[in-house]
Amino acid sequence: MGMGSRILLLAVVVVLLMGVGGGVTFWAQSAKLKREWAERIPERPGGVVIPAEVEAWETRIRSGDVDALAQIADWYRSERHPAAALAAYETLIRLDPQRGEWWLGAVAVGAGEDRRKAKMQLAEARELGVPEARMDFQMGLLSERLGEQVDALADYQRAVDRDPTLVPAWTRLLTLYRSIGDERAARAAFEAALAASPDAPDLLMDRGRRFRERGNWRQAWEDFERVRESYPEIAPAWYASAQMLFQLDRRDEARALLDQKLAEDPNDWTALMLLCVEAIADGDKTEADRWVKRLAVINSARGQQDWGSMVLAYQATFGVPPLSAER
Repeated sequence: MGMGSRILLLAVVVVLLMGVGGGVTFWAQSAKLKREWAERIPERPGGVVIPAEVEAWETRIRSGDVDALAQIADWYRSERHPAAALAAYETLIRLDPQRGEWWLGAVAVGAGEDRRKAKMQLAEARELGVPEARMDFQMGLLSERLGEQVDALADYQRAVDRDPTLVPAWTRLLTLYRSIGDERAARAAFEAALAASPDAPDLLMDRGRRFRERGNWRQAWEDFERVRESYPEIAPAWYASAQMLFQLDRRDEARALLDQKLAEDPNDWTALMLLCVEAIADGDKTEADRWVKRLAVINSARGQQDWGSMVLAYQATFGVPPLSAER
């Protein structure tokens, strides 16, 4: 073999070895990346049935799909598996610390473990921003949970600025403003909320209760009745409407509403209690005894305070305790 042929052959071998070497290097790097991504899959909680959807996300995570990791984090959070969710969110933060929603997710599932850390993470989420108004609302709820009312007010305000129809955020704003005695801010917030969502039952019920507190029975009844007619599944609207009808001396209409509730559930504690209290107010002992007897057989821990108040009113009106005072 001539010198020229040997040089040519050597060149070919070198090229081949370079190709093989590159392939080996790529394979090794690829395998390493796959192992790293597999390690980023959160450990499955014991005894939890993992649906096919989650298994598919795990497969995508092994291929380096960050979105799949975010989906699995949200799934574990929604299914109340905080340890797995937190592991996923913290991995997401390490991969890309500029996503506020991932910091928020970490706080949501881990706030009970370390309050100081949770406050720092929430501040980071607030600084980076989140993509949706409902996440600002969630941020406010977490701020309240961590005792940060001032931050919560700002979070809720940001949420309604982005989405004025987000009634739950308005409701929390109203509650906070009233808790600190800022009635002017509460009124302004309520007017803005109602302008954006004039038929929202929560807002109408809130206004009705405020009218009731001031003795504006007619206006209160109009709000409660509007909710009852539009949202008949909201039981408190029925009770509140009936209560206002009693105040307006429209007793037959009030009883008719409560009779409808009792037709659905003969043991409806609130309906029975309202009828009993009205009978006591009317001084009708026979009617009051009828309702007391029915109330006495209902085992309702929720109604213990109501029961005690009713017994006191009964005794003050009729001079004796009801026969069924011991339940």
